[in-house]
Amino acid sequence: MPQTIDRSQWANRFVRNILLWMIPVAAVWLVLTPIYNPFLTKATENLVRLIEDPASTRLVEKETHHFIITRTDLPSRALSSVRVTDAHFMLILTGVLFLGVPGISLRRRLENL
Repeated sequence: MPQTIDRSQWANRFVRNILLWMIPVAAVWLVLTPIYNPFLTKATENLVRLIEDPASTRLVEKETHHFIITRTDLPSRALSSVRVTDAHFMLILTGVLFLGVPGISLRRRLENL
């Protein structure tokens, strides 16, 4: 039978769990970022090419965390630079919030995540 706890106990455990999960989730994010950034850059370029005619937009990886938007049909090819990690940085918060919920098994929290 599930154990019932009052709201203040639940909130205290939730905050504690969030603080405990912050470092492991951030570490996993840091490890996966060099793999995820090129994938996200290429996937974004493919999506842009689906809707443009002719396909002249290119996303070129500049550094580990940036890509440059270029156009082959313009004289000034480099249009802008975008920090890729800004697009998925909030995954840390999402992971921490999903994993920090008390009263649910770890397996269930991972499934929900």
